[in-house]
Amino acid sequence: MELRDAYPMGAGIRSWRRTLRLDRGDPAAVVVTDAWELADPGRVDLRLLAAAPVEVVAPGLLHAGGLAIRYDPALLTPAVEAVPLDDDELARVWGPALYRVTLSGQALVASHTLTAGRLLSR
Repeated sequence: MELRDAYPMGAGIRSWRRTLRLDRGDPAAVVVTDAWELADPGRVDLRLLAAAPVEVVAPGLLHAGGLAIRYDPALLTPAVEAVPLDDDELARVWGPALYRVTLSGQALVASHTLTAGRLLSR
């Protein structure tokens, strides 16, 4: 799906496409891929939220529970922070905190791809 129109015109986003794919291999996974193209190279701050604690496993690879997030470590640097949930209703569903991942960097090129895949139990 094309997400460009979810952002203001001044953001300089030519295209932001999200695809979802079911891989039936072993292990099976649901793979979400974001691919974007900017009008000009510039600063990128991409924010994600996870329900499980996030671990920086290696440059270019994060784990959050059974989720693997892959990004280009030459372009983006991760920062992870716990966001406490003060709302009892939300905390009952999500637990005491969510985890915000910010992938930041100066884009050396005007396009990039981020892939997240969730392992499915059999």
